[in-house]
Formats: sequence, structure tokens, C-alpha cells
Amino acid sequence: MSQIDDRPFVHELMIERSLDLVSAQGWIYLIVPANIFNTGHTKPLLKMLASKAQLKAFLRLPLEFFKTKDMQKAILVLRPKGISTKGEVLMGQYPALKDIKTLQDFLQEIDAWVKLDKELNQ
Repeated sequence: MSQIDDRPFVHELMIERSLDLVSAQGWIYLIVPANIFNTGHTKPLLKMLASKAQLKAFLRLPLEFFKTKDMQKAILVLRPKGISTKGEVLMGQYPALKDIKTLQDFLQEIDAWVKLDKELNQ
């Protein structure tokens, strides 16, 4: 668990607790700080994730939703470790909502990834 002054970050506790509570076939969808994997305190978090989870997706929400870049959030999607899954991790940045065409294309890419993931893991 990564810490500052021996205090774990709340989002890390939430991730760990979610992994403890999810069913063997379950999915976890969390809203987390977008910079969760870009700080100097991520090694323990990554170690915990590697031992308990499979990263399925990490999607940054549009920056326009937040006052500053430091406040930006992302959607983190996990599966419990032990489920044999194939496919790739979906990573991306949601485009601005004003850019309708780019947003539609992005959502189509997500849809294609979901279909491929289901197909590969049947």
C-alpha cells in the first residue's frame, strides 16, 4: 500500500477492499484519480494489483469535467486474479464532449473492445 506519512490513500483502500469483496467471476468499476499510476507512491499499489487483480481498462475522463488536471479522474476496471482471460487492456482518454465525431469514434472503439473481449473469453 502506498502511503504518505504512513497514511494509505483512500482510493487504494477502496481498490483493495473491492478486490476482497468481488465474486470470483465479478468485475470492479471504480472512479480513481487519473494520476494514480504516475506518482512516486505507486509501487506498493502495483504490487497489490499484480497479486490480486487483472487490469482490464483504464479510461481517463474528459479534462473539461475538472477544474484542474490534478483533479482529473479515470475509470479503472478490474477482474479478480485467477480468472483466465485473454485480450488486451483498454486504455484511453475520453475526448471532449463537444467533439461529437471523436466521441462517437471513441465509444465505437470501446464497443469493439467489449465485443472482442467477450468473444475471446467465452
